[in-house]
Amino acid sequence: MTLDQLALGVCVVWCIRIGLTDLQSYRISNLSLAFGAIFIWPALALLGQRLNTDLTFFIMAVISLTFALGNLFGMGDAKLLILLAPWLHREHLIIPALIAVLIAWLQLLLNLAIHRQLPQRVALAPAILIASAINMAT
Repeated sequence: MTLDQLALGVCVVWCIRIGLTDLQSYRISNLSLAFGAIFIWPALALLGQRLNTDLTFFIMAVISLTFALGNLFGMGDAKLLILLAPWLHREHLIIPALIAVLIAWLQLLLNLAIHRQLPQRVALAPAILIASAINMAT
């Protein structure tokens, strides 16, 4: 097993854990996010991702916090976006953002089909993580 494979494995396991936990409980724990900051950031660096600390990171952090404070999504989702924002490629943000919205809508429609009512909450972590992975892969 190479170091790249290990780094990718850590990222994949962390994403699956965060996504499944959010789908089950609609919560993203601070401990999971701290694990991401400690282990995922170095893993992303090992995978050749570049850290962006320009204005894009600041704008995404402000937008995330504004959405969370406005109850458009949860504070855990905002913290997850802030954790991933420095690694996102700003030149490729449009398509992954649209994919995240489509995944969230798909989750709403699936819930509507199964339970015959719109849910009060939506787990956005899977959409955020999939969109981020697509962004970083481009």
